[in-house]
Amino acid sequence: MHTWKLSETFQNPNLFLFWVVELRKHESRLWNGLLPYLILKCAEAQSLHGYELIGLMRKRFGVYFGPSTIYPLLRLLEEQGLLTSQWSVKAKHPIKVFTITDDGRDAAIVLATMVQAVSRFEGQIPQEPTKPERHNVITLYH
Repeated sequence: MHTWKLSETFQNPNLFLFWVVELRKHESRLWNGLLPYLILKCAEAQSLHGYELIGLMRKRFGVYFGPSTIYPLLRLLEEQGLLTSQWSVKAKHPIKVFTITDDGRDAAIVLATMVQAVSRFEGQIPQEPTKPERHNVITLYH
């Protein structure tokens, strides 16, 4: 176990980069955890295909998920009965269009409730003291 003061983190470029990478990992986990909910919410508004969903996520949420993330999740949501799909031949080539099911709408409501609960919890987190005598210490376990 090694302990650093928070002020040392910003003075040490390697330690600062370590924390940036760690925070990005948490951000990525958060987005991946929310992804099924976001897909269902987007599908509530309209039927859509994978690349359309990728563009919509980037536009609405400012985050990029590639086809290797989106398509397996679309298939999983379809296997779970939350989405259905059918092939559309309106474009130059056939595309698979996904539509939300009644079970998918119900799941979106449950997931929305969970997201709202987390959102309410955030407002209840006690604020950190700002007194000068407070020591900022970060403990890392190796």
